[in-house]
Parts: sequence; structure tokens; C-alpha cells
Amino acid sequence: MNEDLDRVPGTDANRALPVRWQALRYRPFVLLLAFGLFVRLILMLAYFPAVMLMADSPRYARINGMPMFGDFWMPAGYPIVLKLLHALSHRLWFTIAVQHLMGLGVGILLFLSVRRLGVAVWVACVPAAVPLLSGDHLYLEHLIMADHLLIFLASAGLYAAVRGLVPSVNFGWLGTGSALLAMAALTRSVGILLPILAVCTVLWANGSLRVRCFTIGAIVLPGIGVFGLYTAAFYLGPGAISRPYRHERLELIFARRAVRRLPEIHPA
Repeated sequence: MNEDLDRVPGTDANRALPVRWQALRYRPFVLLLAFGLFVRLILMLAYFPAVMLMADSPRYARINGMPMFGDFWMPAGYPIVLKLLHALSHRLWFTIAVQHLMGLGVGILLFLSVRRLGVAVWVACVPAAVPLLSGDHLYLEHLIMADHLLIFLASAGLYAAVRGLVPSVNFGWLGTGSALLAMAALTRSVGILLPILAVCTVLWANGSLRVRCFTIGAIVLPGIGVFGLYTAAFYLGPGAISRPYRHERLELIFARRAVRRLPEIHPA
């Protein structure tokens, strides 16, 4: 069934194009994509090299010698990506340009995901138009913040999961989706809900008990592997937070709570 879905009828089977690529040639979607690219080029020129208004941007960039795993509240997923991009080019505009390309990728991934589910091609343009043209999404792409990466990885994980379930189960695509959704959770902590939702969705998959068990394993185990690698790097890798430092942070939290309760213990 995968082959039937991936190919369109034609006089020459060798020249038949995959449906997903044929759908990308749909003229309204091409116009959406072209206009999204045009708007991003204008944004790059008007606000070069980036919008630097967020106080959290230095924390994500891990500047001033801050350890890669040295921030409790901001996972290292996005800082690792920034580190990789910095290895390619130390220019800030390069990083922002890559983020804008990710924004275009989100539109394409949502379009393909909806088409994979059998929705009409013109309807698939609606969810794709949101990341392609939304001012909020454009703004997030032009910042040193992790939100756009969370959206990109979530969209990629969604597309992989849809390909893994429609029209029939494909364990390879499900495993890829599991890993991508786990990476999204390691970009921003709110993304931890994504792997949970994926597992709940897979529970409804059709098939024998054996197939369903393999399906659940395919959507669970790769994600656990990603979390395991991150945890190992957190505790053992360079720049990991030392145990004394973690204990000091806990002691500081308890001390602040005790100070807040002083008026209750010793009323004036």
C-alpha cells in the first residue's frame, strides 16, 4: 500500500513521481512558499542580523563560558544546535538564515503530513500557511530563542509518525518520529508532552497483538534512547553540572522558601 500511495498513475511507471513531490507542485502552495521566502528575505534585510530583545538569548547561546548543561530551566537541545551552526560560521546572520529555512521547512512538513492523511490539497495549504506567513512565527525565527526549533522538530516528528502509520505501519518511520519528538522535548521542556501524545495515538493502531506491541516499541524505544544519551551527557559530559552545584541550588531554593515563611512563623 505504501507503493500505491507514493506513486501516481502514468504512461511510464519509471517516470512516475512520488505523490508527496507532485503535491508540492500544487500552484497555490508554490505561491505560498514563494511569498514566505520573499517575506523572510525582507525581514533579513530590514532587521539585520537579528532581533536582540530577549533577555534569555544569552542563556540559550551559553555565552561567557556557561556550561552546555549548566542551565536547569533551558535544556541543551537548542544550544547544541547553535554550537553546530557556529562551527560552520560565526556570523549571526548565518544562524538566523538557517532558522528561516527551518520555518519554510515547517510549512512543507505540515503540508505533506496533512496530504498523507488524504485531505484535499487545497485544505493542506491552510496549516502550511500559518508558519509560512504568520508574523509570530517569523518573529520567533528571527530571535535566538528555542521556540522555532521546537516547532520544527515537532513538525518533523509529526510527519515521520504519520508516514509510519498511514496507510500501514512502518517501524522505521515510527522510530524516526519517536527520536525527533524526543529531541523536541529536549529543546523546550513543554515539548515533553509530544512523545506522550505520540504513544497515546499509536495505541489506537490496528493490527494483531504482536504488531501492536512492535508498534509501541517503535514509538517508545528510540525516544528513550535519545533521553538516555542526553542524560548521560548531562551527568558525564564536559560542562556537566557537578553534584555540589546541584546541591547548592537546592539549598538556595529551600532557603528562599524559609525566608518567605518568616512572617508566618514570627508574626509582628
